[in-house]
Amino acid sequence: MSNSRIALFGISLVLLSTVLATGIEALSFSDLPVRESTKNHLHSRRHFVGMASAFVAAAPLVSVPAVSYAVQEGNAKERFVAARKELRSLIDDYAEISKGGGDAVRARLGTQGISSDLFGIQKVLKTLSEEADDLVEYTEMMEEFDAYYFQAEGAAYQSMFVEHSSAKGTPESFLKTAKTDILQMEKYMDQLAVQLKL
Repeated sequence: MSNSRIALFGISLVLLSTVLATGIEALSFSDLPVRESTKNHLHSRRHFVGMASAFVAAAPLVSVPAVSYAVQEGNAKERFVAARKELRSLIDDYAEISKGGGDAVRARLGTQGISSDLFGIQKVLKTLSEEADDLVEYTEMMEEFDAYYFQAEGAAYQSMFVEHSSAKGTPESFLKTAKTDILQMEKYMDQLAVQLKL
């Protein structure tokens, strides 16, 4: 124990022994004096302002999740279709996109910025899971897709720093690994589309 903790412990013991020796009892809130006007009149301006402030502060917490979930539910299929097209476009144009480095690939994957249709794809897939033919199979495919998605993102990210780290490889080799993972993503996304009849 440090010296300050020992001193604090000693002070606490002294205060506790003083309270016990003098017989001081702890006060409860019901023992505190209350003005008569406050007891009988709960609908004061102060009470109203306090309650109104609490309701105003709590309102967004109650309403926002329901609204955002409803928006997500309504366009999840459209977002899935758009994400598939984005993924296909990324594969078709990969040689050109990868010239921009790992950030360019990550931007198209939706992990760098929010302009890609793949942005938030995990949430879309989870939302659509209720519509799958076989929930267990869908979940397994979704997990495989997620694994390749994170691997592709990781390889693209590493490509930016490999020259300055002790890792073996070149930016090009990491970008090639990212493309292999992206091809696997498309394979699983196609299987998910079959489950969703899209």
